[in-house]
Amino acid sequence: MKDGYLIDTPAPGVYRPVDSSARVPFAKFYKPDALPPKIDLSKDVIQAYGRAMHALGRLDGFWSEIEDPEAVFGLFVYKEAE
Repeated sequence: MKDGYLIDTPAPGVYRPVDSSARVPFAKFYKPDALPPKIDLSKDVIQAYGRAMHALGRLDGFWSEIEDPEAVFGLFVYKEAE
């Protein structure tokens, strides 16, 4: 429990008290950290991202070469949904 609230893990931000002259029905408010958060990516994640973007580019190239891509790729979408 954090600051009287039922939160299991620490939230990315802080609770601030409300000015008593504001006449609001709550005593605290939550102020999240600034967005977007700074994320440090490992070399493995960056390489996986590059491979995924390359694969998507190839798929986009295949898509433009087929006369009726919906008929061909629609089966893959159906199978993935299964």
